[in-house]
Amino acid sequence: MLSLGTVITTYKISGWVSSLIVPMLAPLAGNPFLLVTGLGAAVMAMRFIDPVGFISIATFFLALVGVSRDWGMSPLVLSGVIFLPLHVFWFSYQNIWIVITEGVTKKQAYTDADRFRLATVYAVVTIAALWVAVGYWKVTGMM
Repeated sequence: MLSLGTVITTYKISGWVSSLIVPMLAPLAGNPFLLVTGLGAAVMAMRFIDPVGFISIATFFLALVGVSRDWGMSPLVLSGVIFLPLHVFWFSYQNIWIVITEGVTKKQAYTDADRFRLATVYAVVTIAALWVAVGYWKVTGMM
């Protein structure tokens, strides 16, 4: 895992992801609320194919760190926007704590419908937290 950034850079995975994600997010760059919403949604979508999240972190950060300054976003803010929506759990494989809970309780702690409902609430609260953070980042000059 420690060499993941090097692997992604060596095989130009970050360039490929950048060629996909930057054109989608560029129109949103003028509005920081839309930008963090779009990036947050993209990270959540990536979690459907990246069960651990390490690939999402490395690919999104390496793909966007070059343009984040042009969009008025410091790399530290970019990290926050990537990390906050990283732990969605619509499906058990998306979050290790859900898997542990289901294993320990033999799936008796909650139903799949409960998990889906809570995951949706988590996603909405995460986007709202990003909007609040945009205000904070603007006040501190980081965005």
